[in-house]
Amino acid sequence: MSDAAGLLCLQGGRKAVHLEVHQATVAAVLSALSTAYKISYRSSIALNETRDGVYAGSLERVITRLLNDYDYVIKPGKSTLDVLIFDEKGEQPVPAPITTEYGETPVRPAARVSRTR
Repeated sequence: MSDAAGLLCLQGGRKAVHLEVHQATVAAVLSALSTAYKISYRSSIALNETRDGVYAGSLERVITRLLNDYDYVIKPGKSTLDVLIFDEKGEQPVPAPITTEYGETPVRPAARVSRTR
C-alpha cells in the first residue's frame, strides 16, 4: 500500500506479522493493521510521527514496537485488540479530576491559612 502517508507492506497472520514501513505515519500503520486484523485504536493525540523499518512477530509485539514512543494500553479480547494511546512518552501527565460519589467536582481550597494570636 502506498499513499501520501508512506509505503506499507503487511503480511502474515496474527501470530506472525511481517510489516515493512517507509515514511509511514503511525496513524497510517495502525489504520492498515486495523483493516487487516481485528483491532481498534483510539488516541487522544495526533499520531503524525513517521516510521521506517521492519516489524516482525506477533500482532501485539509489532504494535508494542510501533508505539515505543507513546504511552498506551493494549486491551486484548478473545479475538480482538483494543489499543488506547494517551500521550507521547515523557510528556506531562494530565491528572484526572476528582469527583464525589454523586459526580460533582469538589472545590479545592487554594491554600490553608493559619492565624496566630
